[in-house]
Amino acid sequence: MPPPLIRAIVLGMSRGAGSHHRGESLLEVIIAIAVLLLLAAPAGGLFVRSVRAGAFNRLQLVAANLANEGVEMVRTMRDTNLLRFSARSNECWDTAPEFDDIDTCEQHPIDPGSYKLSLTTDPAAENFLSWLLVPADRPLSDTLVAETDPDLLLKLDPDTGLYNHDRGTDTPFYREVIVTRLNLDGQDVDDALKVVAHVRFRSGAKVYTLTRSTLLTRLGQAGGYSFQ
Repeated sequence: MPPPLIRAIVLGMSRGAGSHHRGESLLEVIIAIAVLLLLAAPAGGLFVRSVRAGAFNRLQLVAANLANEGVEMVRTMRDTNLLRFSARSNECWDTAPEFDDIDTCEQHPIDPGSYKLSLTTDPAAENFLSWLLVPADRPLSDTLVAETDPDLLLKLDPDTGLYNHDRGTDTPFYREVIVTRLNLDGQDVDDALKVVAHVRFRSGAKVYTLTRSTLLTRLGQAGGYSFQ
């Protein structure tokens, strides 16, 4: 049997070797975690950018549809006039939708100006849903400050699923419809309406605008999109 001193030295060396191996194992774990973090950081950033891009694309798609709807509603008003005032379509093609007297329809044209589209629902009416052009309190601002643009803020009606300015939950979108009267043939009476719908929304710190425009006459239309 080895003397006590030798046994003590051997035991100390064994314990020191175990501590050394445990230290190496801990260091290896730390290095592995660091490598994983370095590899995961770019992937995490890519995921965040992908989510943001998807959210922005959804906002842009909704804005495009809302701008198109703004123009199409005015076109529908023109088309409806051609039907309901068919006997006097040359004089009353541009009558404002709230007037329906064929004898005086030419006295109530859609005036030039900045408008919002007001959605009306009347279950007792023949047309349950209808749109009216309501003059906006002020033109749409470039900054979309809620205190200055509440009149043009769009809401989402949970009952109809339609965007409007009157009821529902607030959305990120603001819409303005601008109507300009034009005289293309040089006669005494205006014979065209230029309709421009601006839809704006904020994404991050920047405000984006999507514009849809068209030219309406008694006979046809032309138009296009722009985004900035």
